[in-house]
Amino acid sequence: MSTPAAVAERTYTIGEAARETGLTTSALRFYDREGLIPGVARTGGGTRRFTEDDLEWIRYVERLKKSGMPIKEIREYVRLYFEGDSTIEARRRMVQARRREVLRELEELQTTLDFIDYKCWVYNC
Repeated sequence: MSTPAAVAERTYTIGEAARETGLTTSALRFYDREGLIPGVARTGGGTRRFTEDDLEWIRYVERLKKSGMPIKEIREYVRLYFEGDSTIEARRRMVQARRREVLRELEELQTTLDFIDYKCWVYNC
């Protein structure tokens, strides 16, 4: 009985990756240039080819960005991640600090929403 040949991993062009992630091709190029998506494969002609793992990583980076984490910090987080388990504590501290900041922003938004709700009550919205 023969073993089936290995199935080639599905890859995506930059346009396909943009559609899959909801980002623009220029955003993906920027992320790649900034070192936020390490190891993106390229064809002999230099065309980027994204894997499912790359897309998942891009979505993670996008969540960090949406949390308000500056690109410089995301780059540092990526560097630490690829250094391995010896950096878990440093990454934990980064995520914990970001969490505190997001919670502070949520409090501020809640205060704003409370004010708007009050005005809706006043104006019978």
